[in-house]
Amino acid sequence: MHERERSRVRYATNMLTALTAPTDLLPGNPAAMKRAFETGGASLLRGARNFVGDLILNRGMPAQVDTSGFVVGENLAATPGAVVYREEMFELLQYSPTTSTVYSRPLLMVPPEVNKHYFLDLAPGRSLVEYTIAQGISFFTIVWRNPRPEHGGWSMADYVAAQLRALDIVHEISGADDANVLGACAGGLTTALMLGHLAAAGQAAYTRPRS
Repeated sequence: MHERERSRVRYATNMLTALTAPTDLLPGNPAAMKRAFETGGASLLRGARNFVGDLILNRGMPAQVDTSGFVVGENLAATPGAVVYREEMFELLQYSPTTSTVYSRPLLMVPPEVNKHYFLDLAPGRSLVEYTIAQGISFFTIVWRNPRPEHGGWSMADYVAAQLRALDIVHEISGADDANVLGACAGGLTTALMLGHLAAAGQAAYTRPRS
């Protein structure tokens, strides 16, 4: 069996064994049983209501947060910006500057590939993006595409190559010869892989290709 298929089988097996863990079932979870007795069964009713809600509204996946209080553009991802590049794997978002001048070296943020690019731009007054552009830094971020079944062939090499393409666009737009890169969570791992690739290719750091 190919290593990729072996990894998929291992992942599915781990999911199945975790699903059948005693603590995931009411009779095998003493804390849940105790809570049910303490609440007169109300905790079970709330759990059943959450389960049905997840099936209907969240495609069967357990909801991790109440999203009803979030409005995109108001109290989530509120910093103004525009998509300056789009392809199959990602979009490149450039935030609008709020200062009369900006530093010559831009910043590219590589977010987790699960496409949580807005986690640094949560709300006005609590946004790293808002703060950064207020300091005169030209801020770009990758917005990854959520893969569909037809994208199952994307590999780490594809994500690293996509980051290099994003850097090319950042340099083309900014006119800068180099850039700072902020890799977050899984995006930090692929950024480290990208730097390793550049080092193996004899480049200590990424520089803009010259024609």
